[in-house]
Amino acid sequence: MRYSCDKDDAGYKAWCDLASDGRKVLVYLDGALLKDAITADDVEGIVIHPRRTAEGNISINPHSGEILLETLRGKVTFEVV
Repeated sequence: MRYSCDKDDAGYKAWCDLASDGRKVLVYLDGALLKDAITADDVEGIVIHPRRTAEGNISINPHSGEILLETLRGKVTFEVV
């Protein structure tokens, strides 16, 4: 399954369906909860989320002002609450 809060991603409809029912998806990567996942796919084993600085702040591209994203790989699992 793929879930995404990015409207241009294939997992957006699945995320919207759950959100419209008042539910949310908790994303785990290798057993650890990721609170800031944007896209997660348990078949591909990927999670896309904001890149963080060493201090834990979200990284911003200084030229465009956009949030920098990174793709993590591993065992992805979901919990719908």
